[in-house]
Amino acid sequence: MSNPDLAFYLNKFTKLRVDKTKQGTMSGNAPHKPVLLISVIELIEKRVIKDNRIYLTPDLQQLFEENWRLLVTTENICQLINPFFHLKNEGFWYLVAQEDHQATLNTLKTISSFKKLTTLVAYAKLKENLFNLLLQTFACQELKYLLLQHYFPETMQNYLYK
Repeated sequence: MSNPDLAFYLNKFTKLRVDKTKQGTMSGNAPHKPVLLISVIELIEKRVIKDNRIYLTPDLQQLFEENWRLLVTTENICQLINPFFHLKNEGFWYLVAQEDHQATLNTLKTISSFKKLTTLVAYAKLKENLFNLLLQTFACQELKYLLLQHYFPETMQNYLYK
């Protein structure tokens, strides 16, 4: 049975808008967004994330750092705030503002610190069809494997055998 949502996101995840100014990484692309998506998918699989609210928790930070160590072999800085903020430009990741901060969040082009991010953002959420897809084990595995294969072909075995 084919799943049009799965097919859509398999394609979408290969076309993430990544920072191309970081030379020497993934053919010149920064690895932050793929590492964050892999980490979020893993937390959904483990049912740590149970509803469509992705908070900046110690669990997410720790898993992001662990996956970074397994997958990234370049000199990029392991920093969660930038992909958490900039995934909003992908069309499937939405930032939900803290009370009375929506206007500020709407005008912000980049984020400068963890404190500023947590002051402005309550949590992130995924497009509903993507979140529902990630509640299915098969879809989680397919999307995670695609991210690993596409962005980290040389180090994906480190992740798969952790």
